[in-house]
Amino acid sequence: MNIYVSPINLEYWNIFANVAHIGHTETFLATKSMEIGDILLLYVGKNKDCPNGVYAIAEVIKPPYITIDNPNDYCYNKLSVIAKITKINRINPIISFEQLSMFNNHVRSTHRINERYISQIISLID
Repeated sequence: MNIYVSPINLEYWNIFANVAHIGHTETFLATKSMEIGDILLLYVGKNKDCPNGVYAIAEVIKPPYITIDNPNDYCYNKLSVIAKITKINRINPIISFEQLSMFNNHVRSTHRINERYISQIISLID
């Protein structure tokens, strides 16, 4: 299992409005290395209404593919995965920006976090 940071731009897709419950599935931008069972840390940043941080956790349930079914979708014609939301907090980040910064200094695009930090991240999300 690998862990990836996936930035969420609330202007394109509002995670707080669109995710009704745990188990919700959604398409997210991917990297070629993603596999079923990998974890996505859904990061919200640059938003005046909430502190920067990881507000939801998702598990990849469909491996990377190019989305072609909905031209209006943000992920259209891009490498994507389908992931299932396993945890969400709409009020406070599950992992704050400061905590995430200890493992990761880049939140502008989807990418894998170094595997040496997996156990520390798992302890923050459990």
